[in-house]
Amino acid sequence: MDDRSILTDQMVEQRGLAHVRAADDGHREDPIFLITEGERLGRDGCRIPLPWDDDPSTAYGFSELPPGANQAPEPWLPQPGWWGSLAMTEQDGDEASTLELYRAAAAARREYAVTQVMAASVLDLGPDLIAVSRGDLVAVMNIGREPIALDLDHPMLSITQPVFASEPAEMHTPGVIPPDSTIWFTS
Repeated sequence: MDDRSILTDQMVEQRGLAHVRAADDGHREDPIFLITEGERLGRDGCRIPLPWDDDPSTAYGFSELPPGANQAPEPWLPQPGWWGSLAMTEQDGDEASTLELYRAAAAARREYAVTQVMAASVLDLGPDLIAVSRGDLVAVMNIGREPIALDLDHPMLSITQPVFASEPAEMHTPGVIPPDSTIWFTS
């Protein structure tokens, strides 16, 4: 798809906010876009104002309604019509949402990662896996395109239990990591 395509009301299924392709170059303000005279689009597509609620009249909670108005001023970058479906109020309490994933990751970090020594080491667990250990914590990332079954008898994993997973199914399928996901183990 051409990076200059016009916004549509069709949302690609995803967990987080999309990089939005601005409807026209007149809205673009990124310095790289201006310096290269439009040859490079820059980062404006990931600077669309955050949707806090699903009310388009307030720019999805980004702006307040002026007194007597029924529509807030349009933000400097246009928000797509489906933006409200990814709002914080829509994700709050939805276990499959990005908001809840980040809340779970932050809680796991406070409980398991912050208490570990700072020194880290890289583990070789096989192709398409990146594994790092810090103290009793082992984080394993599957960067491949297929699920990978870990060798749970590996010396660094044999006495561990999963404590966080970027995909909920990881916590229930021992040692299998879906593509593009992470699992944390600790003893």
